[in-house]
Amino acid sequence: MTAEKVQLVKEYFMKNEVRQNVPIFGLIAPEQATDLFGQEEYVNNDYNSTKPLVTMMYLRQWAGINWIVSNKVVKGSSNDVDADIDVYKCWFWAKDAMVLASADEISLEFSVRDDLSYAQQVYIHMNMGAMRRDEDKMCVVECQ
Repeated sequence: MTAEKVQLVKEYFMKNEVRQNVPIFGLIAPEQATDLFGQEEYVNNDYNSTKPLVTMMYLRQWAGINWIVSNKVVKGSSNDVDADIDVYKCWFWAKDAMVLASADEISLEFSVRDDLSYAQQVYIHMNMGAMRRDEDKMCVVECQ
């Protein structure tokens, strides 16, 4: 992940008329979070108010993007002509591009297990799902 790629993501959302007050989220792998520490714009106090090099913790918000670091972003294949398989697909989306719906209430049940020295058992169930509502407010950035 580079500062140039972040600028292109911001430009993409501006071209697709994402309002300024709508939060933008970016899902990246830990490798991209580490790469951000090599970016002058990320670590320099002239560009942001916090000091990531002092705390050695990644910024949860930088350049107008709410960053989510997850181990579930893994290397995969690319749609490029050269078929490079050594890329991470990092997703970016505006908050109003996704919809979360629940079909029913959360159901909770508590019980005691006689066979496990009367240990308490908790059961939680909920039907829910999420989907994309607006394709133009989502994009994928491939990073190495």
